[in-house]
Amino acid sequence: MKKLGYILHQSKNRNLILKSRSAPPPELGASVYDAKRRPLGVVVDVFGPVKSPYIEVKPLLADAEKLVGRSVYVRVERNRA
Repeated sequence: MKKLGYILHQSKNRNLILKSRSAPPPELGASVYDAKRRPLGVVVDVFGPVKSPYIEVKPLLADAEKLVGRSVYVRVERNRA
C-alpha cells in the first residue's frame, strides 16, 4: 500500500476531496483504502497542479464526512517480468 494523501473535505455532491502526496496520481477507477486496508471508495477525478494534484473519490460509506483529515492509501501493483 502506498500513501495517497489526506482527505480535505466532502464536496457538495458527497464525494471526498483529497490532497495527493504521491506522484504519479492514481488512475481513474483505482480503489482507495484506509490505514487498516478497508476499502473507502474509488477515484473518479484528478485535478489541479501536476506536482500535487487533488483527487476526487466516490465514497463507499454513507457517513463519509467522518473521514475528513484522515490519511488514505492506494494499492501498489507490482510488475512481474
